Amino acid sequence: MVLSKRIHFILIIIILFILFGCKEKVTAPETIAFGILSDYKGCKTFAATSGLESNPHGVNEECIGYEYNGQGLLVLKHINAGFNCCPGKITADITVSGNMITIKEKEKEQGCFCRCLFDINYEIHELNFGEYSIVIRGLYIEDTDEELRFNVHLIGPRTGSFCVSRTHYPWDTPN
Repeated sequence: MVLSKRIHFILIIIILFILFGCKEKVTAPETIAFGILSDYKGCKTFAATSGLESNPHGVNEECIGYEYNGQGLLVLKHINAGFNCCPGKITADITVSGNMITIKEKEKEQGCFCRCLFDINYEIHELNFGEYSIVIRGLYIEDTDEELRFNVHLIGPRTGSFCVSRTHYPWDTPN
């Protein structure tokens, strides 16, 4: 009789383990935000013409324009980014860590003895709603320059821009 109670108890434990212990937790997959450099244009000219080459921000401003679609895609445009006039391929290291988006721009070479301004387009994918600090680290920024950094609260579709003044080459004179 003692043996049958033990067997009965062991069977109950096994059944409970099968029912409750072996269930696999099902959770929604976590999305991991990532960024890409999608396009760039330059060396920009600032002739008194209309159209794409006109610059509403002015030659002495460096700006970030942004557009969030409310569904995980943040498009950034780095306006008047300073690069060598012959940079080879322009690339960027883009990191999204917590609420910080950092873009460190690079050029393959300094092929010419001049600098000019470019517009660089970035896409940040799988970005959740929230408040983010965005910083772009360009190549030809001086120690006394204000960092190109701003905060944005992404809670739905949203657009805007942020600019800083630049007073040294290549921002101080049009090409």
